[in-house]
Formats: sequence, structure tokens, C-alpha cells
Amino acid sequence: MKVFPRLVLFMCLLPNVLRADPDAERCVEAAKMVNAFAAAHHRLLPAGNALTSPWSIETNMAMVYAGAEGQTREAMRKAFFFPPDDRLHMAFQSLRQSLLAKPAADVGSDHLRVANRVFYAQKLALLSGWLTITRTHYAAEVAPIDFSADPSGSAKTINQWVSDQTTGKIPAIIPDDELDPLVRVVLVNAVYFDLPWDERFTKELTQDQPFHINATQIKTVPLMFKQHRLGYARKDGFQIAALPYAGGTFQFIVILPDAVDGLARVEKAITGELLSECAKLQSTEVRLSFPRIRLEPPIVSLKRSLTAMGAGIMFDASPGGADFSRMVREPLYVSKVFHRTYLELDEEGTKAAAATATIIRPKNGVPHEVPHEVVKADHPFLFMIQHVPSGACLFLGRLTDPAVGVSAVAGTAPAKK
Repeated sequence: MKVFPRLVLFMCLLPNVLRADPDAERCVEAAKMVNAFAAAHHRLLPAGNALTSPWSIETNMAMVYAGAEGQTREAMRKAFFFPPDDRLHMAFQSLRQSLLAKPAADVGSDHLRVANRVFYAQKLALLSGWLTITRTHYAAEVAPIDFSADPSGSAKTINQWVSDQTTGKIPAIIPDDELDPLVRVVLVNAVYFDLPWDERFTKELTQDQPFHINATQIKTVPLMFKQHRLGYARKDGFQIAALPYAGGTFQFIVILPDAVDGLARVEKAITGELLSECAKLQSTEVRLSFPRIRLEPPIVSLKRSLTAMGAGIMFDASPGGADFSRMVREPLYVSKVFHRTYLELDEEGTKAAAATATIIRPKNGVPHEVPHEVVKADHPFLFMIQHVPSGACLFLGRLTDPAVGVSAVAGTAPAKK
């Protein structure tokens, strides 16, 4: 007879079990898309220091994708690891809400900002279905702008908006002379991240030590140091260490090759699944050393790398090329996708920012001693800023030389100024 009360209790709890936090599931689904893109796109970056925001790029492309149709839609879906239906927009909405949720610790309200805006030519009739998606799922504001009368002033307006959203860390995303009277839409995403470490580094422990640029070249740089229980994993040919930010919602990941010249081998082994696994590392006593980082790359064009990933059709202005008929009835194509990032990391914490802008035109216009692991990043390594609940990769970079800036993205030269 005891079975019946238990059965009743189970039936009462069943709806909650079945509901098992669909937002969390969608959040993880979006994170997997971002991480898959992060791993694939990172392998296209040129040698030297590098920094991108996969989350910024994927968010921007998801909004562009919402306006795509036919072959363009299918090519973008495959290139950006989107699912074969529109559930990706709810997934990205859930991820955005999870990212913006206030951490448990009091770290201030501006620890992370994300903003999306659709700048469109005055009198252009954007389709209501596309606008509903961008507004509902991406909180994208809509701003009419007069590209035809003042393209230079329009660029300044867009750049000022990006600068405001990133507290000046990304002063501009649209290069000079890039806009003209024919531009129809500029879709922009801006991200700003600012968090202290959960436990700050002791500055007195920072020491000038050798950093091996490669097997033959060495530079002396300040290496920060701490010993603490951190997320840690030993893999074939490399180590992973996770350093939490205040509140525990975000963490900084170091992916350190065992060999000084082992970075290329490790980068070939990086997958979206591995990046997601970094959110669930085993707590281990670790001695961690790595350099301060300051990267301020220029504006770069993503056209070559996104084309290499299979999304080239969206840049095709021919009659049978790009199709964005879900966005506007006028035949349009993507002329440029610009990306810019910033990262500053020291003993106190990390400030990072990113912006992605897509320009759309009409086709007819063309310590004490305890057992511990040692992670001493005194040679080239990968790094990531990760959202722990979802596993999403917000920023992914490579440091080969702490004493210089960052190279262009995906084999392109810096965008013209």
C-alpha cells in the first residue's frame, strides 16, 4: 500500500521533471553552436597573437541568418553550426539572459553588457517577421539613419554607439570611407566584459621571468603567480587550468601545450566539445603562472574566413547569389563583416570588449607546499573567457608574444582606415 502514495508523489513531481529547465537546455544548445564555431574559426587565424569573440560573431550572424532564405540560409546554417529550424533564436535568447544574470557575488551591474542594433536606411521597409525575431530574441534596437545624404556621418554615429556600449574599448567598428549612399542595413553587436578575479593575484609575487616565444627566442616578461585550487585537466600534450572570476559565473581558461613549440598541435585538437568540457574541470591544487595580457587589434574583415567556412554565398551579389528576402523585399547581399576586440588582463581581473558589424547593400549597387600541478605559461598558449553555466566561449585567443599586439584575423590585413 505504500506504493500508491509514492506513485501520487511522483505524478505530482513529474511535470517539474519534464520541464527540467528548458531555458538551461536551450542555453547549452546555443553554447555548443558558439563553441563549435569558435574551434573551427580559430584554426583559420594567422600565426601570432590572436583574439576574437565567437559569441559576438555568432550573435551577429544569427540575426543576419534570420533574414536569409533558400541556398543562402542553408549555407549559413552549416557554416555557423545552426540547427535546421528557428529554435536557434530561442536558444540565443536563453544564452543571452543567462549571461546577463547577476552573479551571486556583488560584482556590480556592468560586469557584462551586450547590445544589438539595426541601423537601416530611412524609408527602407524592413519585413515585420525579421524585426520581430531581432527584437524579441536579441533585444535589438532599430535606428533609422540617412546613409544616402551623409554616409560619413552615419559611420560616425555607428562608431559612437559602439564606443559608448564598450566604454571606449572599441572606439570604432566601421572603417573610414566604408559606407556609401547605397548601404541599406548595418547590423551591429557590441560586448563589454569587466570582472575581477575571485581571488586577486598578489602583485608582489609577479616576477620578470623568461617567456619562450619559440624554441630559440626568449623574452623577459612579468609572470603573475598564484597557488590555489583551480579547475584542472591533463590531456594528451597539454594542460588546462580554469581561473574563476568573482561570482563564479565566468572563468578564464589557460590551454597550455607541454612543449614550447606544441601550440600548432594543440590547436588542431581543439573542438567545440573540448571547450564545453572546460566548464566542468576537476578541482585540483595548482601553481599557476602566466603573463599580463593587453591586446588591442585593429578592425579586421571576416569575409575571407567566413567564406572559407562555407558562408560565401551571403557575399555573392549576383542574381542567383545571396538571398535575404526574409529581411526586406529588395535584393540584398552582405558586402562586409567587420570585427574588433580588446582584452586587458592583470593581477586585478579582466576587461574585454568586442564588436561585430555586418554591412548589407542592394545587389544593384554592388603559497604553501602541498601536492600540486604546475601550469607555467611561459610559452605560447591559448586562452578563453567562458560562461560556466552554459560552457559558452565568449572570447578565444592565442598568445605567442606578450610584448607585442595582435595579428589580423583569419589571414586578412587590417581593414583600411
